[in-house]
Amino acid sequence: MNENTAVSLDKIRSKTANVCVVGLGYVGVPLAVASAQAGFRVIGVDVEKDKVSMINKGVCYVEDAYSEKHLPELVRTGSISATESLSEGANGSDIVIVCVPTPLNDKGEPDLSFLRSVARDLSKNFSRFKLVIVESTSFPGTTTDIFQPLLERNGRKPGRDFALVYSPERIDYGNAKFGVRNIPKVVGGINAESTQLGAEFYKAILDAPVVTVGSPSVAEATKMLENIFRYVNIALVNELAVLHEILGVDFIEAINAAAT
Repeated sequence: MNENTAVSLDKIRSKTANVCVVGLGYVGVPLAVASAQAGFRVIGVDVEKDKVSMINKGVCYVEDAYSEKHLPELVRTGSISATESLSEGANGSDIVIVCVPTPLNDKGEPDLSFLRSVARDLSKNFSRFKLVIVESTSFPGTTTDIFQPLLERNGRKPGRDFALVYSPERIDYGNAKFGVRNIPKVVGGINAESTQLGAEFYKAILDAPVVTVGSPSVAEATKMLENIFRYVNIALVNELAVLHEILGVDFIEAINAAAT
């Protein structure tokens, strides 16, 4: 274990690491709240002025019972603040979690412009060693083939300047039973040290198992497979519902009986 990893590990375990969450949407806000609730000092970053303003007033605008309950007090005590400036948020942070959107463009292709922009800007803001965690949904290879090369601009190097991890967000938005703190987390780093730091951080803020995998690409594929499984099941159930209606069979009753 190199010195940077050892120092970062100590900061995580002692809760003295400063955390920056980039992207304050339905993923970023609960992550910021969970991190602050665990004892870390958190600064959130978002380009939308209204979101930053609401966070700094302790107003929760995402549908998440955990965040709604804890955000006001965490802001009041100074555990969470927000800014529109990535340099302000990232420069003094030890951990940067990237939760920016990756929507589909007009051609149905992933729009990685927000992710690329964050990587480029982060490469300019390394006053100290950082654990960088990407949570934005994307295809296998995004972290190592697109995000990492941009992060390495300006002479930045893994191990010396940063550790890099991909951990897919798995939040079921609006689900009151399962939230960010009790959903198992998958973590895959670009090397063993990165994976160790990422896993240690999530263990510090979650009440759920942390599953480590061999690379960021495996972690990215995990999210892809989960989504495919969900979409196939939804499509199958829709088709079966139509069929049972034609047959005059109570589909819900049949499902409940099949689930016994």
